[in-house]
Amino acid sequence: MRPNPARIWLLAALVGGPLWGQSGTGAETLLWRGIDAMYSYRYAEAAAALDAVMALDTLHAVAPFVAVANQWLRALTEEGVSASHQALLEAIETTIPRYEKMLALDGQRADALLYLGSTYGLQARIALSQKRWATVVTAGFRGWRLVQRAHALDEGLLDAYLPIGIFDYYTGSSGGAVRLVARILGMNPDKQLGIAELQRAGREAPHAWIEATSTLAILQLYIEDEPERALLQVDRLVDHYPENYYFRFLRGDALVRTGRLEDARAYLPALSQMLSTAHPNQQLEWQLKLASLEATLAFEAGEWEHALERSSWVIGNYSMEFDWHLGFALLIRGQVRERQGELRQALQDYRRAAGLDNHTYAVADARAAIARVEARIP
Repeated sequence: MRPNPARIWLLAALVGGPLWGQSGTGAETLLWRGIDAMYSYRYAEAAAALDAVMALDTLHAVAPFVAVANQWLRALTEEGVSASHQALLEAIETTIPRYEKMLALDGQRADALLYLGSTYGLQARIALSQKRWATVVTAGFRGWRLVQRAHALDEGLLDAYLPIGIFDYYTGSSGGAVRLVARILGMNPDKQLGIAELQRAGREAPHAWIEATSTLAILQLYIEDEPERALLQVDRLVDHYPENYYFRFLRGDALVRTGRLEDARAYLPALSQMLSTAHPNQQLEWQLKLASLEATLAFEAGEWEHALERSSWVIGNYSMEFDWHLGFALLIRGQVRERQGELRQALQDYRRAAGLDNHTYAVADARAAIARVEARIP
């Protein structure tokens, strides 16, 4: 069926500007308008742009996948974690047939295989947030297999290095049971290879570079403990998306963790000002991120009481989907209490942080602290 010209022009008008940009095709221009709007929290604008892409080119491979991500992020922002999981599953179910139709016309379309596989792979995202580690592998296997087929058909399809890198890193850095399952399924569990693949996607992938860059920044900042490398990644993200609070927060955290304390202190007011732009459902999450950053900065600056107050506020109000920043807040509070001689209270914080088992370096640091403090308690 031919797309309705009136609908295409209406959708183009909704997202602003002419349908045909100065560079690239009309569909590609609209696609990037949608992507840019999504990363700036303008989800309705993003949805309109992506709908326009799919009306203009019913066989466009990238837009349906980005539309799934946009629906999920919009639900996460406006309705919360549980609703976002349901929205993600529903979006996946309605999008898979679109890719299957593309492949029915041409079963060798590498781009359609890649984004069909990536769409299936999003199911593993829910398992990851719930710490069902083995399920992440098994849920993602169908998607991984399709991505591998796409890569075999076209090794120049550079967007494929994002999902391939994520799976290679995740399975390579997981425990023996997960690595065994991965090998049985034919995957390649190799953490360093995964990092190299993500780096290549960040440098060269035409569409996946944003997610590859942000994934690298998160891994380097919170798991690999390589904040200098993370800062390079987040600087690039902030340059492109200054309205994205999370990218701005990551930059502030990287500044602290690289010892640039005065730069971080000067950076805090901008983050505070952005709180007024948050959706009501985002307010607490953004405040938690800011308080987490303030706690880390205070601790590194030796401001023990302020670090204690800010970390305690994070711990007492924590409600984010992932518990990474909870672990770091517990670690900071435990370290302050240990310095103040409150060893039993510090030990409680360390044990809670270690018990999160969330793959961040806070877990390893907390386990080392447990042994240290236990040796000091009579």
